[in-house]
Amino acid sequence: MEIHEILIENVRCFPGENFIEIKPITILLGKNSTGKTTVLATIAALAEGKPLTFKPDFNIGPFNLGSYDDILTKLGDTREKARILKLGVAGSTEEGDFVYVGEYKKSKEELGPILKKAIINKKNIQIVISAKKGGIYEADIGVSKNEKPLFKKLSFNTAKAPKAGDNVTFLKYPITTPVDFLDEITIDMAIYSALLGKEIKKPKSIGESEYEYAVEKIREYLPIFGFSFTIPGKGVISNHIAPIRSKPERTYETYKKEVTAEGYHVPFMLEYDSRTRKKSLIKALNEFGVESGLFSLLKVKQLGLPKGNRFELLVEINGPPHNIVDVGYGVSQAIPLVVESLKSPDGAILTLQQPEVHLHPEAQAAFGTLLARIGVDGKKTFVVETHSDYMVDRIRLEIKKGTIPFEAVSIYYLELKENVAKLHKLEINKKGDFIKQPRSYREFFLKEAHGLLK
Repeated sequence: MEIHEILIENVRCFPGENFIEIKPITILLGKNSTGKTTVLATIAALAEGKPLTFKPDFNIGPFNLGSYDDILTKLGDTREKARILKLGVAGSTEEGDFVYVGEYKKSKEELGPILKKAIINKKNIQIVISAKKGGIYEADIGVSKNEKPLFKKLSFNTAKAPKAGDNVTFLKYPITTPVDFLDEITIDMAIYSALLGKEIKKPKSIGESEYEYAVEKIREYLPIFGFSFTIPGKGVISNHIAPIRSKPERTYETYKKEVTAEGYHVPFMLEYDSRTRKKSLIKALNEFGVESGLFSLLKVKQLGLPKGNRFELLVEINGPPHNIVDVGYGVSQAIPLVVESLKSPDGAILTLQQPEVHLHPEAQAAFGTLLARIGVDGKKTFVVETHSDYMVDRIRLEIKKGTIPFEAVSIYYLELKENVAKLHKLEINKKGDFIKQPRSYREFFLKEAHGLLK
């Protein structure tokens, strides 16, 4: 599944409808506390391993947005809370394009958000999910009465209300999945289970032929998200890289299988790669080391048998090798960035928080080049929160050089005014130039430069 655009409504500093276009490289700029991390946490909540869930999690590491009351927007000086939290996704699967908009309420059991109502649209089908008493849901599934599509063009506007008209037939499907299991399954899985569970009664308002035709088409059109729960690789895989990565260790002895945002698992990936014939990961990492000026060579040294039981990482910087603990801290901070960017599978969304931390400007720029080279084929999506002009300018330079087309890059500048975040999309042309930008963008740097010139 690919995500093309997201909708955020009444999430922390984002009151009302806010739309963010997601490209292979999506950059979020702005001062501290302007909502950048909130955007990343929302993407994680929408994409974490499952396409769309009944219970979006805004506290997936490294994010920690808190409970429903913490997440819901507070309005005006009275700090009155908004009435509804809404999330939306426009994307595509092998089965075609789709649009999803979900409204969420407070879960009494866990104090987090839980689905209240959702509308899912594809070209030929619409699903309206509503919460009912007793913790159960009901799905109204509508299909065209003939071969004409329900929607000529899908957009978030088409998912604001159920489709009406003489050309659509709706059938009700009760979703009987217990509330306790709603965080374990996806919406499409629950609906599919309802379809398999029992025969749905024919409404009195429609004829037998219309009913049979609708049932046939619902079963044909239902795969919305590729049934990610049964087919590996069909859902969204999201990896999140924290701003402060794991500290280097003098020796590594315990295998860490769990993938963490801080990258504790990365040295063990390198150790495994060092025992392969191609050593493709270490080769790519060393290429980045040279281009960034961080190091000239990184290698794994085994310390006894069996291999992989105990090892160290050695780094060469214009001289003999040193243990990774004994070189600049930026080396250990860059490694998880590069490894995760290279090794994440096709179709993955990677959210990166301030990848420039502890990196010299030359290394920051080199990482911008790496993103452009990986992002050019559109198989992975990077959403990057950064304060690095060096990285942004290098990506613009790579656009000018033709490494990556300008259509594959989306840059947003966020401002906070009276506790409300405003999104400015910075348009770029094929030369890498900004076509239009708000006056406040880079105003600080211009003032500093002007002061030096006086």
